[in-house]
Amino acid sequence: RKAVALDPRHAPAQFAAGNCAMVAQDHEAAFMHFQQALQASPNFTDARRNLAILYIVRGDYDAAIEQLTLALRFDPHNAQIRADLDRARRERADAGNDN
Repeated sequence: RKAVALDPRHAPAQFAAGNCAMVAQDHEAAFMHFQQALQASPNFTDARRNLAILYIVRGDYDAAIEQLTLALRFDPHNAQIRADLDRARRERADAGNDN
C-alpha cells in the first residue's frame, strides 16, 4: 500500500496491490488496482489477465475476452492467456451468450 500511495502510477505496485485484493476477495479494489496498472502500462499482460479473470468471476465474458485478446497482442505465445481465453469463450457459450 505504501508503494501505491507514494506513486499511484507505478504499475508493478498497483499489480501487487490488485493481487493482494484478489486474495482477500476484495474484487472491487482488485479491479481498481489492475485498471490503474494498465493505465500506467497498457502492455502489462499479467495485470490484463488478472483483470480478465475478475471479469470471468463477474460473468462478464465479453469484457474478459476483450482483455485477453488484447493481452495476446502483447504476448502472443503465452499459453496461460490462451487457456484463459478458451475458458472465457466456453463459459460465455455455456451461459448462452455466444454472440
